Amino acid sequence: MRRFTLIPYGMLSAIVLASALAACRPTPYEWHGTAYEPARVAPSITLPATDGTTFDIGASDGRLQLVYFGYIHCPDICPATLSNIAWVYGELGPEANRVQTVFVTVDPDRDSLLALADYLGSFSEEFLGLRGERGDLQPILDAYGVYAGLDASSTSHEIEHSARLFLVDSQGTLRAHYPWDVPRQDLLTDLKHLLDEGA
Repeated sequence: MRRFTLIPYGMLSAIVLASALAACRPTPYEWHGTAYEPARVAPSITLPATDGTTFDIGASDGRLQLVYFGYIHCPDICPATLSNIAWVYGELGPEANRVQTVFVTVDPDRDSLLALADYLGSFSEEFLGLRGERGDLQPILDAYGVYAGLDASSTSHEIEHSARLFLVDSQGTLRAHYPWDVPRQDLLTDLKHLLDEGA
């Protein structure tokens, strides 16, 4: 003989309400990059920029920021990363004005601000280059967990460096970071999420 358990009406109502609330709760966004959990304030970057100003990551004017550490003579990873971001800008259309890309050189001995401006301009006129003396640069690299050092085995002055792209929201908060070969569409999707969110 099958037995049935009777649930008191009050308890049944509570179960139904809890289920309804769970169904209405928004699903957390799943980042395509590696999310910062918890999100944290982006480490300070205050350096001379290619537009003649002194860049301050804490003064974003409400824009999202993509921060990348590289150098002009990088043979492959840096240009590939910049090309991907330029593609994303094209897909965003007018919304690209709400995203600022910041390229911090890890080779200040060779990368002048003028040279940076010429180099970045070949990808997008909107990209901003930053250059600091080594003494100012190293604390920034350390804060972002970025490595940059001369490749002793190279005869062409190649620099071994971390190839991560950092996404900072309009409030100056680190939200996610990406490998250099992140699929373009994945990066575009995450940016659109933040733009739609108004973050």
